[in-house]
Amino acid sequence: MNKRKNCYHYQPSPLEHIANIITHALPVIPSFYCFNNLKELTNQDLTKQDLTKQELIFISLYGMCMILTFIISSLFHYFSYLGNNEKLRSIFHLCDRTIIYIFIAASYTPWLSIPGSDTFTHLMIWSIWIAALSGVAAQFVVNERLLHDYEIILYLMIGVIPAVIIAYYHTDHPGLSQFVKGGLAYVSGIFFFRSDGSIPFAHAIWHLFVIAGVTFHYQAICQLLLAHLGKTF
Repeated sequence: MNKRKNCYHYQPSPLEHIANIITHALPVIPSFYCFNNLKELTNQDLTKQDLTKQELIFISLYGMCMILTFIISSLFHYFSYLGNNEKLRSIFHLCDRTIIYIFIAASYTPWLSIPGSDTFTHLMIWSIWIAALSGVAAQFVVNERLLHDYEIILYLMIGVIPAVIIAYYHTDHPGLSQFVKGGLAYVSGIFFFRSDGSIPFAHAIWHLFVIAGVTFHYQAICQLLLAHLGKTF
């Protein structure tokens, strides 16, 4: 493992680069399957008129963001590994940071829009998306030295606060336990996200926590949709 140049930048070793690529390239194809499965479930719910078109859009957005998260992350790490096209690397680095905020917001939106939600939870949807878009905007206005810590604080705010609200408001909804496990996976992985250059393969390990979080949240949404159809996961 190469040493960290300073508190905010490090140069991964060739093996770390490869691990970073593989750990987010492997879920790409399964994420397409998951998205297709979500579309089939939402179409069945829409036929039964259990879901509104708005909720269908939210779930579809979640599925598309799941796919894009893995694709963009893999491409960023691939161009970082090649090291011969700084422009593409920078573009995908910006896209990688951006899609994280959008995916976090998209992951919670289906839960906050499910039947039984009230004005407060609908207000939370707007709040989450405003926070996510502020994170995107920060890529362009916040000093790079401050950006890393700012991102982590915002990740935790967007990730933890809605989770607490959902757990409080929807204690009787199917999939809640998987939803909580997903949140815990993301939060636990922050330690490794912060340990780039300090722990070997820390970023690849962070990717594994992301995969676990995505898996649990996907299962939670499937359980929620199947409950509308009177089925079990």
